[in-house]
Parts: sequence; structure tokens; C-alpha cells
Amino acid sequence: MSTSFASSNLFRLFIPIIMIVGILAGLNHIIAATQANSGFVTNLPYILFGTAFALSHSFKQSRIAMVALSMMLAYAVIQVRLQTPLSTGTTLLELSLLSLLLPVACCLAFLFPDTGV
Repeated sequence: MSTSFASSNLFRLFIPIIMIVGILAGLNHIIAATQANSGFVTNLPYILFGTAFALSHSFKQSRIAMVALSMMLAYAVIQVRLQTPLSTGTTLLELSLLSLLLPVACCLAFLFPDTGV
């Protein structure tokens, strides 16, 4: 049985290198496109988390929906509350609580059955 080109060792070695070189070569274009579409880029994480939630609902994967919801909530907390230096107010406490509770929330999703949302 012959192996395909995509599973060869040389392909696995050179594809990541080619992708990194391509990204580095077009980095200025990526930065310019990001700056031109800053409104879309700011809301893109929420769009992607919402898409993950919708797909998990359509494929009856409630665990993925719970993890996506907890990640979206953590991202919102980071964007709203944690954009200040750690020495001001309760920022350090909020960061500590978030770094403790986010993995716990993601692990708790496995206690529930994988049914519909």
C-alpha cells in the first residue's frame, strides 16, 4: 500500500516551515488588514465563540457549548476588567480568581452528559 504525499516525513517537516515563512513575508499585509478592519477584529472573538456555541447546539454537544460559554465570559472579563495594571484596585485578585476558576469551569463541563443545549 503506497503512502500519500501528505503523510510523508518531508511534508510534515517542511509544511510548518513554509507556513511560517509565508506569514513572515506577508506580515505587513496582515497588520494593514487588521488595522483597516479594526471594528470587525475587535468583535471577532465573540463571533467565533458564538459560532462554536451555535455549532455545538446543532450537533448536540453540550460540553463544547459550556466550554465556549465559559471562554467567552472569561474573554469578556479580561476585556472589561483586566486592562489595567495589576497594582491598581482589585485587578490582581480578579486575575487570580479568573486563572483559578476558568480551568475549573472547563473541567466541570465533563461532569454533565453530552446532550443537547
